[in-house]
This record gives sequence, structure tokens and C-alpha cells, in this order.
Amino acid sequence: MSHIEEEFLKIEKDHAWNTLFHKLENDHVIKTSDKKNDIALLNINRGLNRFRDVLPYDDTRVCLTTGSNDYINASYVEVPVANRKYILTQGPLQATSSHFWQMVWEQNSRVIVMLTGLIEKGCVSIIPPGTLLKPTAHKYYTIRREYLI
Repeated sequence: MSHIEEEFLKIEKDHAWNTLFHKLENDHVIKTSDKKNDIALLNINRGLNRFRDVLPYDDTRVCLTTGSNDYINASYVEVPVANRKYILTQGPLQATSSHFWQMVWEQNSRVIVMLTGLIEKGCVSIIPPGTLLKPTAHKYYTIRREYLI
């Protein structure tokens, strides 16, 4: 069992999901009132965003290191209450699927946590066929393990 799974199980056991969500939401409102997302709004990048109102801030966005455009709708996020650092990103569009995997590779991401349905609102599946192992359902989330080498 991974550290993140242990943390999720503890939060679930303590019935603390709502408390954690509200704390993160309140902290976000306080800390982001003066943030800008000008780079996400550039004409060249608009089509790379799934939603018009879910954009990375300029000072915390993930930059791709290769290719003609370094933009991906993804942000570095530090969550002190969880003692973790994360990258938050949208579910990839057909046109951004390769950007997603490029980011995973460049950032050496070892765990991908998807906080949405596997396929939702045009999001292409990021799970290669035949790699999904047995899912484990919990009250607020499902753990889906994959075999990806």
C-alpha cells in the first residue's frame, strides 16, 4: 500500500473528507485573490483548456520543457495540511493527451490521482487498454491500480 493510500484511508476512517475539503477551499480563496492567469488566456493556449474558468496561475503553472509551446493546464500545489506537494491538471483533451504524458514523464510523477470519472465531458482515457488492475471502491473514491511498467 502506498503512502497516499494510507493517508486516504486515514482520512476516510476519521470521516475527515468534508473538513479537509472546506479547509482547502477556504485557504484557496484567501491565497489566490491577486493571482493572474494571463498565459492560459493567450490565444495560442485557449484551445488547450477544457474549461474557461479553470486555469493555472502564471506563477504556479507547470511548464513543459520540450516542444514549441511550454503550456499545459496544470499547476503545482502545496497542501501543508496533507504534508504533500501535487500537480493539479485537467483531464486531457484529445489534443492535449500527449502533453499530459509528457508532463508525467518530465515531472517524474509516480502516482496519478484522478478526481473525476475515468471518462468525463470529452476527456480522453489516460489508461492504456489492458493495464487496469482490480479497482477497490471506497465511500468517496475508488482506487484503480494500473500496471505501467
